[in-house]
Amino acid sequence: MPVALLFGLMVTPIPFPIILQQIATGLDGWSLTGNSNISATHFIGATDNSVLAFRTNDIERARFTEAGRLAIGSGT
Repeated sequence: MPVALLFGLMVTPIPFPIILQQIATGLDGWSLTGNSNISATHFIGATDNSVLAFRTNDIERARFTEAGRLAIGSGT
């Protein structure tokens, strides 16, 4: 039951497993198989003062803090 568009992917919310589906080509987004013709204005991240967290198995494994620091395996 996809409900949100994130980086060109349809995402099913937690507590259900995340299911990523590649959407139609020609739309802005990050492809599951890579992108070409990337310019310096394209990025994965936040445009405000927010944490960017990465998870596997619903456990946070790494994050970029609001200060720009990278924490890996620290849990916070």
